Amino acid sequence: MKIDCINGFYYFYPDSVGELKNWERLNTDLEKMGEAYTFPALASFPDYVWAGHFVSGLPMIQNYAGAKEEIFKKNQLTYNVQLGVISSSLATWGLLDYGEGLFIATDKLPQAYFVDKQQRRISGFLAFWDMVHNMYKVEKFYYDSGIGGLF
Repeated sequence: MKIDCINGFYYFYPDSVGELKNWERLNTDLEKMGEAYTFPALASFPDYVWAGHFVSGLPMIQNYAGAKEEIFKKNQLTYNVQLGVISSSLATWGLLDYGEGLFIATDKLPQAYFVDKQQRRISGFLAFWDMVHNMYKVEKFYYDSGIGGLF
């Protein structure tokens, strides 16, 4: 399954219903959103916000309408994988734990806005979930300054 996390907003693209069901059995349920799947809290996030209004319990800092991942970026939000909630990207901090080799691999879904091994804060990533080994194989990290860490 392809996983594309953009500005802390997670998109899942399963190859089959079986792959989706296996991921949900090992992890958590996902909800259909357009051509992709995502976490339920993200699927219900609005396509527009107003500064000063609260969405998902957080105050919005900028008016914005458009792609949800852009709303996340403009309002400094991310999905907190461990807690299962939308939170401030400024309050999300940690070091990504991954092995390096032919590709980056981890047994945990990477958290957006953690730092990589070069101490660069990632805003997202492109990865594939290996159903057989329940591992995430990261192909590239996204940074606010652009794409980096191509593997």
